[in-house]
Amino acid sequence: MNATEVQSHLEHVKDCQFAFKSTAVESYACEAVARALRHGVVWPDEVPIGLMSEDDRNCIGPVWRWVAGAGIWTRNGEWRRSEAEGAKGRTIFQYVLLDEGLGNLFLTRRGRARVDREILHQGEMAL
Repeated sequence: MNATEVQSHLEHVKDCQFAFKSTAVESYACEAVARALRHGVVWPDEVPIGLMSEDDRNCIGPVWRWVAGAGIWTRNGEWRRSEAEGAKGRTIFQYVLLDEGLGNLFLTRRGRARVDREILHQGEMAL
């Protein structure tokens, strides 16, 4: 398979997963987007995995690519080993918020409340 065929296959798999697991995907995606809106950046292992049943956890990676494809966030080049229990030290990437308005639109269209960026305390730096 060439790169185009692989990408096409991944899109098909994502579409099938999201069609049959839409509630789990939506709940997880909304929590991840809300965290990105609050902090400006988010690591995948900061989003509670308990939002998805064990059978639905194969959708976690596609959720991050889906939201990135929507223009809400992107990888910022930072990576580390996951600290989540059971993650076995998988490599994860940090995502940085690209469009606060789009992120809030994503939430409100799904019946969630808008999220404002947390105010930094004196001495803290924004990333």
